Amino acid sequence: MNSALGNGLHENLEQNLTPDATRSAHLNDTQEGNFFNTVNQYADMGDSGWSLDNVCSGFAADAWESATGEDLRPYVNIPATLADAIYFANGAEEVGVLILE
Repeated sequence: MNSALGNGLHENLEQNLTPDATRSAHLNDTQEGNFFNTVNQYADMGDSGWSLDNVCSGFAADAWESATGEDLRPYVNIPATLADAIYFANGAEEVGVLILE
């Protein structure tokens, strides 16, 4: 992470990193709108969108839940525990898909 950017929502900083676990879902228009509303809420918070107890993994879990209804917020809000939550939601697999109705 480029600390010179400060706190807040920054785009594409991790685009070349390989995730430890991934989960995907096909979203309808309403779900996609919910996702982008959450992204925009965090962007509008600026520096206050991030704190020691709500780091990037908290944002990711919130955005995912707003779109899918699935709560992946880890017990300790750090990227490694979010990866664990995703891994277990995938049935102990690194890659998974949530089927939404």
